[in-house]
Amino acid sequence: MPLLRILVVLACLIIGLPIAHAQDRAPDTTAVDAAAWGPYVRLVERSWQLGDGYRVDWEWLSPGEELREQWVNPHDGKVVQTNVIRPGDAPGRLLLTSSLLGMNLTWQGRVASADEVVWAREGMVKLPYRLRFAGDGQVLYEGVKLKGEQVTDVKYTHVMKPMEGSRPASTAASSAVAAAPAVPPVTESPIASPSALVIAAKTEPAIEKTQSPADQAAQNFGSLTRFNGIRLVGDDDMLEVQVLAPDTLAIQFFGPDGKPWNRYLVKARADGSGKLDLLETAIAKNSRPDASLGSDDTLYVESQDGWFSGWRYAYAFMASGNSIRAVKTVEFMNGLRIALNDGASTTRTTYRPLTQERVVQAMETSRQNAENERIAAENRRRAQAEREATWNAALQGFSQGMAQAQADQYYAQQQQDAFLAETAAQAQATAARAQRQRDEDARRAQELIAASRPQTAAAPTPVSTSGATTSPSGAAPATAATASTTADKATADAERRRQAEQQRKRDADAKKLADEQARQRQQQEWQQSLQQARNSLHLRADTCLGGSGRYYVIGPKTSVKGCATVHYEARCPGVAQGAGVQGSQHNYIGGSCMGVGDAIAIPGSPLSCPAEQVIVRVTDVTGC
Repeated sequence: MPLLRILVVLACLIIGLPIAHAQDRAPDTTAVDAAAWGPYVRLVERSWQLGDGYRVDWEWLSPGEELREQWVNPHDGKVVQTNVIRPGDAPGRLLLTSSLLGMNLTWQGRVASADEVVWAREGMVKLPYRLRFAGDGQVLYEGVKLKGEQVTDVKYTHVMKPMEGSRPASTAASSAVAAAPAVPPVTESPIASPSALVIAAKTEPAIEKTQSPADQAAQNFGSLTRFNGIRLVGDDDMLEVQVLAPDTLAIQFFGPDGKPWNRYLVKARADGSGKLDLLETAIAKNSRPDASLGSDDTLYVESQDGWFSGWRYAYAFMASGNSIRAVKTVEFMNGLRIALNDGASTTRTTYRPLTQERVVQAMETSRQNAENERIAAENRRRAQAEREATWNAALQGFSQGMAQAQADQYYAQQQQDAFLAETAAQAQATAARAQRQRDEDARRAQELIAASRPQTAAAPTPVSTSGATTSPSGAAPATAATASTTADKATADAERRRQAEQQRKRDADAKKLADEQARQRQQQEWQQSLQQARNSLHLRADTCLGGSGRYYVIGPKTSVKGCATVHYEARCPGVAQGAGVQGSQHNYIGGSCMGVGDAIAIPGSPLSCPAEQVIVRVTDVTGC
């Protein structure tokens, strides 16, 4: 049987060659110092599972000189992040460089012992963490707080478990040799012919294949199940796919602070129809939900608001590579079905795994948001103080105005009373003088009449040439009395006219002064209303239906009486104040999308951040 012997020899060669190569490739790690590399001496050349998320591999590029650390997505096998660790500038120090997106972020490591290493990032945001062997033999990845170089608190802990089938490379070759089956001695084979093997194989009972829970979940919900238990980060929030059972899947949303805020719970029907039921959604609790899985493994969920049936909410979740795309649509459709790729209120967000760069960005965004909130709180406090000062000034001005008005009224009343008293006294004096003059004229007239009576009786009555009888002595006194009375009356009339003219001038001056004071008060109140509107008016940005994605200024109307122009600045977080988009609205009556105010489009929108993050600041309020 020479042919059979040749086959056995070839089998031995095939089995022996990989073992020999594995032994040739096995790195010499005997010279690696545990005091210099800490726990990495026992972690190297092995794959570890970080909780239920990433797989971490450590491999020597140069033993004792350069160690490669790779973070691998366990679902598609793609390397998400690569770090290179080298000795530092002092004993017990290590340097880690991350090539994530070419940013070359650097961490400084301190080997605390052969079982523990502590890392902190260079720069303002430290992001410290610790890698150590616990007392029970577990490998722990911990986020920590540091004071100096000492760990003061542990913020979170992940257990790193060795992957099944993973073993150190230094023992891989020897294990392979030990596990290789022994080659039997070459003897005459009792098998008559190869056809007997075929017949024996055909007569073996068939093994019934059962579908695993993971395969059932993938069949029900598509490729989204690849992201089970992995927290993905979007622009403003986070998302996590949770496979609760082979027929139950949840998509949980988290806010920037990590608190859950909405969840879609989907269940596959047991009748084998492939249809899905949406059991829970926090957006529209009183709703008529619907869910389906598209031919492209896209999960569609849709709910209709039960309180106002015209509004519909829809989400489409699509797994793409190592990310999930979420398309959200909110529209008023009057009962018509929503087209997920149409409508002015459609937003698209890509959720990706949390990386170190994203952590830095998230912390920077959180810091910026905290700073913006502090500035906003300071602005609100300052505006409140200015409003109170303005109100107090207005009250004080009003009180001063009331006091001045009362003083002016009292002065005018005093002047009027004095003028009336003076006029009455003058009238009484004039009347007394006129009465005395009339009495004097009557007395003189009586004396003249009494003195002329004897002469009139003795003397003949003179006869004029015209035949008329005249009194030669009685005409002169009557004429003198009449002339005196007329002169006194003219004098009194002239005095009254002079006093009336003076009073008219005083009244005109008082009215002019009152009108000027009223005009100044109105101007002051107008300026105060503009200042109050400038300090108290709060604006924001939003998108409007039919607005083609542009941002609009939303805000209430002002308390300013008359025409006012509002000047504003719109900017994204991180943009310095004064460097944003400047705009104004003439004859501002409020900003709205619903037709109850001005539709104020922000110039150059949409901006580089979502509408709800845009900061709109009132820079001035002026008259038209």
